[in-house]
Amino acid sequence: KAVVSTQSTGEIRRDITEKSKALDPSLSVKGKTQQKLKQKIEQQKEKEMEYKEKLNAMNEKLKNRPFLFERVSMERGPLEAEKALRKALTEAGVDPELIREISQYEEDSLMVS
Repeated sequence: KAVVSTQSTGEIRRDITEKSKALDPSLSVKGKTQQKLKQKIEQQKEKEMEYKEKLNAMNEKLKNRPFLFERVSMERGPLEAEKALRKALTEAGVDPELIREISQYEEDSLMVS
C-alpha cells in the first residue's frame, strides 16, 4: 500500500530541512561557538571594568599622597627643629645632653607613677 500524504511537496521539504538541521552537528557547533564567543566578550568587558576600577583607585591614592619633596620636608622637619634647638642651647651655654638626661629622668618617673 502506498502512504498518501496530506502535506504538499513544499511542506514536506520544509519538514525535512528542519529535521536535518536539528540532526546536523555542525550547526550545533556553530551555536556553541557563538555562545563561547559571547562569553569571552563578556569576560573581557568585566576584566576591562575591573582594570579601570583599579586604575581609578590608584589614581585617587596618588592624588592624596604628598609629593616626594613634601614627604622629605615632613621627615626632615623634626630633625631640623632638634638641630636648631641643640644649636640654641649650645649658644646659650646649656649642655644638650643635660637636657636629654633630665627629660629622660622625667619620662621614666612618669612611667613608674
